[in-house]
Amino acid sequence: MSTDHVAPASNDDQNKSRAKELNKQIADVKTQITFLSSQLEGVSNPQDGRDEKQANLKEVSEKIDAHKQAVNKLKKELQQRDEEEKQKKTDRKDLREKAKSVTIDISQLTENKKELEEKKEAISKRIAQVKKQQKKVKTQAGAHDEDDLVKQVEQATDAAAKDDLQKKLEEVRKAKRSLGFKAINLTEAQNEQKKNAEALEAVVQQLKSKIEESEELSKKISGVSEITVTNSDELIRSEQLKRDFETAQKSLNNLYSDKGKLKESLYNKEGDNFSKRTELKKQIQQLKLKKQQLSEELQQIQDFAKVFAKPNTLSALLEKGAEALKKIEAETGAKVNVKKDENVVLISGAPEQVTQAKARVQEAVSNAPTKEVVYVRFKPAVFPRLLKTIDQLRANIKTVNLKLDKIAGVVEVAGESTAAKKASQEVQKHITDISPESIEVNIKQDMIVALQARQNQLLSKIRQESDADRVTVDSKKNAVVAIGPKSSLTKFREVLDRVMKEEREHINNKQDKNSNSNKNNNSNKKEYKFTKSVSLEQKHIGVVIGKGGETISRLQKESGASLNVNKEKKVVDVQGDDEAKVDKGVELVKKLLEAEGKNTSENSTK
Repeated sequence: MSTDHVAPASNDDQNKSRAKELNKQIADVKTQITFLSSQLEGVSNPQDGRDEKQANLKEVSEKIDAHKQAVNKLKKELQQRDEEEKQKKTDRKDLREKAKSVTIDISQLTENKKELEEKKEAISKRIAQVKKQQKKVKTQAGAHDEDDLVKQVEQATDAAAKDDLQKKLEEVRKAKRSLGFKAINLTEAQNEQKKNAEALEAVVQQLKSKIEESEELSKKISGVSEITVTNSDELIRSEQLKRDFETAQKSLNNLYSDKGKLKESLYNKEGDNFSKRTELKKQIQQLKLKKQQLSEELQQIQDFAKVFAKPNTLSALLEKGAEALKKIEAETGAKVNVKKDENVVLISGAPEQVTQAKARVQEAVSNAPTKEVVYVRFKPAVFPRLLKTIDQLRANIKTVNLKLDKIAGVVEVAGESTAAKKASQEVQKHITDISPESIEVNIKQDMIVALQARQNQLLSKIRQESDADRVTVDSKKNAVVAIGPKSSLTKFREVLDRVMKEEREHINNKQDKNSNSNKNNNSNKKEYKFTKSVSLEQKHIGVVIGKGGETISRLQKESGASLNVNKEKKVVDVQGDDEAKVDKGVELVKKLLEAEGKNTSENSTK
């Protein structure tokens, strides 16, 4: 720590007296400014009826907001209906245009059909005519045999007879040639008729499709028209919406009018007091100017001093709202300011004030505790439990501030140097105490099976009562594994032993109950003709009986034989009057034991 003193411009008694007088005048001006400011606040915020008017204004504003929502909702619904109506009009127009196009297509197809039918009739007539001519030619050609006529012509001796035969031969040959041409014409006509029939069929199908399309379009047009024109409910709803919108808009306008009136009523009084507020502000401004002038004059004759200090020391002085420095100001009358960036305390005022304040500041700097921050690291696995216990740790260590930083993996211990170091040791010990460790406790195979069967219930109970972080079953090692702080692991052994003892008693009682039930049932039954026994190991008795006797009941049902477990002899007796059913029961028991043996072997191998 070091100090630097600036010599005053004048140290005579006159300057001291003037500085004292200026300080008094400045204090008086401050008092006047405070008084006038309170008056200005009262005038600026008149309370007569203001609260009630503001409440009314708020209520009207809320009503306006509600009406705005209603108006907007109605407006949106009306716009939606208009858009729907426009869309329906567009749809009707499109449907009608399409229907018109289809009607034109139907007209054209009908014309085509008519032409094809006429053509069909003409071709049919032509075919009939060709067939008639063909028949006539066949008759002519068939009246004489060409070969016979040729022989007759060759054998004829009479010239006239030979000419006559020659003419007949030419007619027959001409008829045959004509018949060939007629056949070609008939084939062409038939092919043409076939093509015409196919074209006619295609036109008929197209016409049928277009007629169906036209009917469908008519239905759609009718449907759209029904919704928009003939449905009176829709029209009534639209009209009602318009009326509701007009009513809501009118109510909204009335509310806006009411709001304007309330505002006018609310602020009229402030308008009346405007001149008074202006006068008060003017007086306050004049007093502030006077204070500034007095302060400037005081600054010219007052003394100054500097006290240098370390950053940690300055931080300590500024704690709790810098109460120590404020107390020095109040008791000495000097002005005390701290400049942290320069590590200095500035003191100003009358010479005697500066002298007193400087001594007090130097004393405060010397006595200020040295601040220090210590970081205690922790592993990620410790964080969950540390987060749960940090509040209790803060309650136990009140001399420092503790801050938990998960990302950095540290506990920040901040406070006076000695206290911070001592507290960091306590924090380190706490972290060591809650750091997780693991322990394995070997238990018997049948208890492993019991734990796995009721894993959620039993392991949760053990974990909660021991306060361990995690409890699991390791079936490979026939062990229960617990992870947690030392204190919980010590308790874990006690809890595990108690829970295993309770579970064993529970299993034994259930097995005894089932066994006695089977004995009682067997004593009431007749003697069976066939009895066969299967030896059991102690660990397999529970396997054969099953949870609540489920397994032995299933075996009896599947085999049809009676099964009875004798715990003392360690056998299961399979009995019945039908030897085949008894053998079936023995086979099922052996298969069950073999499967259990395989499972045990696989677990040990793994």
